[in-house]
Amino acid sequence: MDRRSFLGHASIAALAAGLPAVANAAAATTATGSGDAKLHALLDRIFADRLVSNPEGATRLGLDTGRNAALKSQLEGRSALDAARDLTRAKSEFAAIRAIDPATLGEDARLDFDVVTWQLERSIAGQERFHYGSNGGRFSPYLLSQLTGAYQDIPDFLDTQHRVKDASDADAYLARLGAFATVLDQETEQQRIDAGKGVFAPDYILDTTLKQFAALRDKPAAETGLVTGFAEKLKQAGLPPERATQATSLVADKVFPALDRQRALIRELRGKAVHDAGVWRLPDGDAYYAAAAEAATTAQLTGDEIHKLGL
Repeated sequence: MDRRSFLGHASIAALAAGLPAVANAAAATTATGSGDAKLHALLDRIFADRLVSNPEGATRLGLDTGRNAALKSQLEGRSALDAARDLTRAKSEFAAIRAIDPATLGEDARLDFDVVTWQLERSIAGQERFHYGSNGGRFSPYLLSQLTGAYQDIPDFLDTQHRVKDASDADAYLARLGAFATVLDQETEQQRIDAGKGVFAPDYILDTTLKQFAALRDKPAAETGLVTGFAEKLKQAGLPPERATQATSLVADKVFPALDRQRALIRELRGKAVHDAGVWRLPDGDAYYAAAAEAATTAQLTGDEIHKLGL
């Protein structure tokens, strides 16, 4: 797998989420080094390992087939154990890449080396220092907001990315519906833990979040996009409609209760929320802002410097 393919595909596991845009640019052919093949083999292995733990990414890339077919029935976990596993894996990857001598790499491979080690180092540092939100690539302090959360990510993913061409695809969709409820509960638990540290979105963001919840939850299960979109895919694939009835039952019996538990937490947090939006009010907030800015820009600039540059 070449560098551009790896960096493009690695986004499925957030490895490339914070990579500089220049890393994806085409590079002129340059002399190779004796360590190039070793580095590229390692990057291929990292990609393969991360693919297994990011089923949604595999589906987006059309790689949930063959030996990876089981991924089509799964969703990525969002529990504390999943986060700990990801951090352990990133440390192992970082150590393996740093074991390669950069002096043995050609120009293109050295760029790969620099880009991936930079991202892994930033990811590890963020996860180790800030014990709230999502900080493995780009930084997001709130697990639940108008922009973040499985409640909005997964329905959109199932509608736009999960392909239904045959009966096995349809069964995989139903499996993912069941997994959706599990992921919601995992995220609810993590947001509750973060809230105990004073980390949850400000009032106006939670107001918008609750409106988005209502759009998904406050209708009969059979009328949600989770079911109607699936029913249309079954029709287009020439499959019998019975599985849509199964989807309705899963939404009513599993997804809706999980959504209700999450919405109850958001309503509870809304009652405590403040109007201030700045992350300065969060634990180690100034450092969080600086780390988030560096992850987004790849440069160590203060907020004032970024503002002046924008002007």
